[in-house]
Amino acid sequence: MFLSGGREEAVAEYYKLQATEYHHKYYGNDTESDECVKAEVELLQSTLKGLDVLEIACGTGFWTKIVAETAKSIVATDTNPSMIAEAKKRLSHLSNVSFAVADAYSLQNVSEGFTGAFAVLFWCHIPRERIREFLTILHRKLAPGAPVVFICQLEDSDAESHIRDEYGNTLAQRRICGRNFTLVKNIPGKEQLLEDLKDFSEDIRYRVHSGSYWSISWINGKPH
Repeated sequence: MFLSGGREEAVAEYYKLQATEYHHKYYGNDTESDECVKAEVELLQSTLKGLDVLEIACGTGFWTKIVAETAKSIVATDTNPSMIAEAKKRLSHLSNVSFAVADAYSLQNVSEGFTGAFAVLFWCHIPRERIREFLTILHRKLAPGAPVVFICQLEDSDAESHIRDEYGNTLAQRRICGRNFTLVKNIPGKEQLLEDLKDFSEDIRYRVHSGSYWSISWINGKPH
């Protein structure tokens, strides 16, 4: 759903193959899903209220719709045209949402000056060796003082079968449509996240939510 190049291509291809079924498989009924992630919904809506928001890895638009309820505008990006197509089907009626096919590591053809940004279930797929690269590109698209929120999972269902590579990435095995994939599936702790972000902000807040998610939020405030 997200990236390009090397292992990132595997992640993108894995989600591409399930684009048409992804939303129903993981989110089902939107209203029921909202109740399961109430704390995460409140965090996103309150933090990004009234802002011009950049979304990374929008997928089928579940979280796009939630943030659109309070944001001034959203440009929802994803590297997979198939995911963008699914999101457009669901959210074409929202006048404050637009879409762009864009790789997270370049964000080419995405404008600058956004006053907020977010991503959900994306951080786990960022290879350790590319985190700084990604954050640098992201922050170049943001206005000074822009709040950023990332939400991701606390654990993976088959963590016992994961392996580690030479960069410290956790790798998970997945199979879909008769094909095997090795995906980056990192579950960082608080200290690792604070270390990753220390050169980008002095105002960082980490939370563990009551469900199965962690969140990290910060303010774009340091030169990069």
